[in-house]
Amino acid sequence: MTEQTLQISGFRFSAIAAGIKDPSVDRLDLGLICADKPSVTAGVTTTNLVCAAPVKITRERLQAGISQAVLLNSGNANAATGARGVDDALTLIKQTATALS
Repeated sequence: MTEQTLQISGFRFSAIAAGIKDPSVDRLDLGLICADKPSVTAGVTTTNLVCAAPVKITRERLQAGISQAVLLNSGNANAATGARGVDDALTLIKQTATALS
């Protein structure tokens, strides 16, 4: 599994090849940005009315204007997943928060 890590004062960045879209392709497709302390946060999401569960959750979370970590995936839109998509996104949020303490 390919992994890259970068550190800038106050922030840590990491990416791995998690095989999200195609496990046979070794490419970085899951990223994590983590701040040492909660930070002012802003973001832009799709303007499409039809969007994936993680986008809906992101929109809600961005309203708080503060966060400490951002988990990003590439290669899979996670769209049209319904309640399962929401459950999966919330599970990833909880697992990430637990791993980062």
